[in-house]
Amino acid sequence: MTTPIKKSVSETGHAKNVANFQSLISFCSGFGAIYNPSKESLKIPQLQSFLQSVQVKMNSTVTQRTLFNNATNSRRNAFSDLKPLSTKITNAFAVSGAEQLGISNLKSMNKNYRVQLQRKHRLLQMILSLIQKKRFLPLSSLMIKW
Repeated sequence: MTTPIKKSVSETGHAKNVANFQSLISFCSGFGAIYNPSKESLKIPQLQSFLQSVQVKMNSTVTQRTLFNNATNSRRNAFSDLKPLSTKITNAFAVSGAEQLGISNLKSMNKNYRVQLQRKHRLLQMILSLIQKKRFLPLSSLMIKW
């Protein structure tokens, strides 16, 4: 029996880097006049202005991600009733007395719709998981015929 590999729960992303950068600036500021680098971009005021611009960009990223998640959730909610509705329409058409060929055509279209929906759902889940893991996709993996 093999033991499962535990996933790390430590923060290793950009937010952690920004926090470490902020502590580096405070550490350098603690030296006082002793910290006097010859390169202008490494002086405390330039580092602090860079930190502020990074924090603005991080806040913008959080805002954009929230908007993206809200839009994704609203689309998911808007289309959540589509599968049961298509089944109800297919069954209503079947009991309406239509020809058997038309019923079988509608059932096959409903089945094809569900397969395509599952394919798209799996692809979106794969993309989202890779984004969350901060891995990049090769372009060829996105070339899927809908």
